[in-house]
Amino acid sequence: MPNPTNTQQAPKQQAVQQRACEPATLEKLMGTATMQKQLQAALPRHITPQQIVRQAMTLLRTTPQLCECSQFSVLSGIFKAAELGLALSGPLGQAYLVPRWNNKLKCKEATFQVGYKGIFQLAYRSSKVKKIEMRTRHLNDHFTLRLGTQSHIDHVPNLENPGEAVGYYTVATLTDGSQDFEYMSKKQVQEHRERFSPKRENQTFSPWDSDFDAMAQKTTARMLGKRLPAATELQEAIAEDERGEQGMVAMTNLLDPAEVSEPPMTPSKSDDLAEELAREDAKQEEREPGSEG
Repeated sequence: MPNPTNTQQAPKQQAVQQRACEPATLEKLMGTATMQKQLQAALPRHITPQQIVRQAMTLLRTTPQLCECSQFSVLSGIFKAAELGLALSGPLGQAYLVPRWNNKLKCKEATFQVGYKGIFQLAYRSSKVKKIEMRTRHLNDHFTLRLGTQSHIDHVPNLENPGEAVGYYTVATLTDGSQDFEYMSKKQVQEHRERFSPKRENQTFSPWDSDFDAMAQKTTARMLGKRLPAATELQEAIAEDERGEQGMVAMTNLLDPAEVSEPPMTPSKSDDLAEELAREDAKQEEREPGSEG
């Protein structure tokens, strides 16, 4: 016989995940002692809970589509940024949230993604990375790419008549003087986008649409970042960003496995904290005068 507790729990958990993110409610929740304590535990020393709250509220005001996303997903994204010590801002910043439609939960969700500045910030936390540069190759530039035992790029930009963008690359210089780079042609970037970040029905925003060149450069930075001897946080951020780009949802394992097409993912600490706070919010709502039950 099915466990009655489990059969009642799944719809309740799903309802918690579907609740829309209302700015006033989120601001109130983030100001609670529970939230402040959890944020303080997750944040690095150079960022305060108050800063994260301000960033989150600014992001909601500047990206109204996030208010249509589930509160759970917004909270989860806030905690992911807190764990990595990255500032939440627009798509050209350190980290940002992208509204996407989740067909399984039947609601919009905010998916966490890392900006190129976030990748740089995390790479520089390593004592082994000295400098990182991103560049765009244009049609009329002088450009030579050589691979092998002595790989190198020779790039002389044509500043007067550059022509259209045809390629992107990121170069990292390590403290020992060695260098590594990642180059992708525009065609390769477009193929990458189609494969890993396809257009989805009901998706209201994509940084690929508004900032293609910046996203292309970030893609080369992310590919290079996988090889850098950088801090653990960088590898975690890259993995999280790839999941976000593909629109994968970290908490799909709360649903019936038969309804999930992708393998269930293990929730991160940020997802656990967000779920705990979302449940606390639901309890507070039930205790409100005039609520049902």
